[in-house]
Amino acid sequence: RDLGAKQVYLVCRGALDAKQVTGFEVEVGWLGGKFMKHFHEMAPEERLKCYKKCTGDGTVSKRAKQILDGLIELPNFALFRETSVSTAGWNGAQWIVHLTGTCILPPISCDRIWVAAGVSFDCTSETIVQALMNISPAEMAGAYPLLNEQTLSWPKLPNVMCMGALAALSLGPSAKYCHGHRAAAEKISRAILNPQAAAAAAAAAAAAMNRSPLRKGNASSNSLCEGDGPWNENQQVAKPTLLPLSEVQRRLNAPQGGGEKEKVRIESYTWADDEFTLDVYIKVGAVVEKKDVTVTIGQQDLEVLAETSDKMFHLSIPRLYKPVQTKKSSFKVFGKKGKIVISLTKNDNHEWKFLKG
Repeated sequence: RDLGAKQVYLVCRGALDAKQVTGFEVEVGWLGGKFMKHFHEMAPEERLKCYKKCTGDGTVSKRAKQILDGLIELPNFALFRETSVSTAGWNGAQWIVHLTGTCILPPISCDRIWVAAGVSFDCTSETIVQALMNISPAEMAGAYPLLNEQTLSWPKLPNVMCMGALAALSLGPSAKYCHGHRAAAEKISRAILNPQAAAAAAAAAAAAMNRSPLRKGNASSNSLCEGDGPWNENQQVAKPTLLPLSEVQRRLNAPQGGGEKEKVRIESYTWADDEFTLDVYIKVGAVVEKKDVTVTIGQQDLEVLAETSDKMFHLSIPRLYKPVQTKKSSFKVFGKKGKIVISLTKNDNHEWKFLKG
């Protein structure tokens, strides 16, 4: 607004409810000894799972929520909760962004897009960590090294101490936040002031530890947190892409003459798995002509739009349980019954446990 924006849209995947509005980044129990005693009794792999679970949800400070509540009152600010971006494309002059949320939303146009999606943690990409691994390889759980719990020192290098996300397996979910930084500073300062006592405590802790050794210098992919681990340029991962609008999206958002049609999300449908074919049955509850039905069958997504004189019935499944053969898939329209049957040809005869992936 202060920079001259005529309209600002904030799209948030979360609900921004009372659970997310807090003065702490993690649950209060992690800021003291309430949860940490049990955390230190866990094996490193279990600690990683706990860390992932307890740091997965974003939070909003009370001050930020107050500012947000004030912005909502402005006519040139719009907040979309529990909403994600389905497609975004540049039309030569502006971005056209289509949203998917708890209800059917109109597309928005904008000149600039800011993406606030967090950061990716990869300690092994840091030059200093690579040097430390060459000198003394550390055991890894996911993308996190296992440090000395008493001093936060690197294995066999007592004068090299770490804090922040590097110390997550020792400090718990608060490691990368202010409280974790203070806890790390206390451990490190004690070790510097009294190295003999720290070494004795570390030796006692190591002797009491009874577990199988972890793999050194290797982050197991099945235990990585989202956004964690080394980046592999050849790795096939889902990346954000700017996709052209599908035929369904074009019709759904095209200008309508003679009055705006009511947009209705299709919530009720059934499906049946028959070895190599999977059928999806949709009832719109109104007479519909085949020419007014658009079905987009992607490799692993499905979208349906059925139009009547006053309504637009829309179904979007952005990710099917498994990929399908698009060229062999088809659909039929039983207009008088208001029924649409979509036949998806599977790649194998394995049973689908769910329709959505």
